[in-house]
Amino acid sequence: VLLKNCDIDGARTRGEFIRRRVEGLQDEQVGQVTLSLGAAALRANESVEELLARSDRALYASKHAGRNQLTLAQD
Repeated sequence: VLLKNCDIDGARTRGEFIRRRVEGLQDEQVGQVTLSLGAAALRANESVEELLARSDRALYASKHAGRNQLTLAQD
């Protein structure tokens, strides 16, 4: 998800809101549904590919840390 005119704190707030909503869902076949997220803010002179790579690394950090959480990309 790309958030226009949103800083990293806003992304954290929105991401946590979505994560908590998903966490409350139940599926008959799989049980409780959770969501792992990674977020990054676009840096000056950064390419879209670099932004996506940092966000992807943050996502995998969430998964490796136990899932069902939001990790912010490190600057």
